Amino acid sequence: MDIQNYHNECLRYSAVIGHCYKLSEAGNLNVSVDYGRKSGLLDENNDLLPLGVLVGDVILRAHSI
Repeated sequence: MDIQNYHNECLRYSAVIGHCYKLSEAGNLNVSVDYGRKSGLLDENNDLLPLGVLVGDVILRAHSI
C-alpha cells in the first residue's frame, strides 16, 4: 500500500468513527466502536466493512476532503 492510499484509508476510518461517536451520543470511544459494529460499519476486528467504506467516502465528500 502506498502512502496516499494509507492516508485516504486513515481519513475514511476517522470519518466513520467520528460519525459513530456523534450518533452514539455516549462521549466514549469504546461505545462508538460498538455502535459502528452494530450498525454494520465495522467488523469484529474494527475494520471497515463495505458499508463503512461507503459511509466514510460520503462523509469525506460532504466535507470536500
